[in-house]
Amino acid sequence: MFAAGNYTARIVRQGIAQSSQKGTPYVWFDVQITKDGQGNATSGERQVAIWLTESAMEVAEKQLKAIGFDVQQYGVEQLDPDHQQYFDMTGVEMPVYCKHETFTKRDGSMGTKDKFSISTNSGPATKPLEAGKRNDIKKFTAMLRKGAPAKTPAARPAAVPANRPAPTRQTVPANNTTFADEETI
Repeated sequence: MFAAGNYTARIVRQGIAQSSQKGTPYVWFDVQITKDGQGNATSGERQVAIWLTESAMEVAEKQLKAIGFDVQQYGVEQLDPDHQQYFDMTGVEMPVYCKHETFTKRDGSMGTKDKFSISTNSGPATKPLEAGKRNDIKKFTAMLRKGAPAKTPAARPAAVPANRPAPTRQTVPANNTTFADEETI
């Protein structure tokens, strides 16, 4: 079982199916987990699903965009290998998130399993800040200010020599976004 958190995965197989219980259609991707949230190599195969229902439409669109599938240009049905104009996503790397779920085993005991989903730019689910937490943040700010050392004028940096370019700020492309588990923040 993988630890809960962020990972990078590569698609190895894909298809469209329906759930056995309710008949709900979904796109599935078998993925090879390749890196953990810190970029360390790891290995294991799991499956992620994108549910194709009206109530899941907003999430499905975000997930499809996160893996580079343009819903304006291609039809979701093209993700089915049996489709005449099949859109093969094999080899595509994607950000995924692992969480743990409990389930009831056949013998009636409880078990835990990992469940992966495609990460979107919003990361794990969040909720609006509760009113009481706003006060906690104000208290935290006050503690930071109280504990902060008195500011002293900083020495002026030396001029950049003419033969060396001034340092520049590097921009990380949006597709290299790191997703964080709220417990690690």
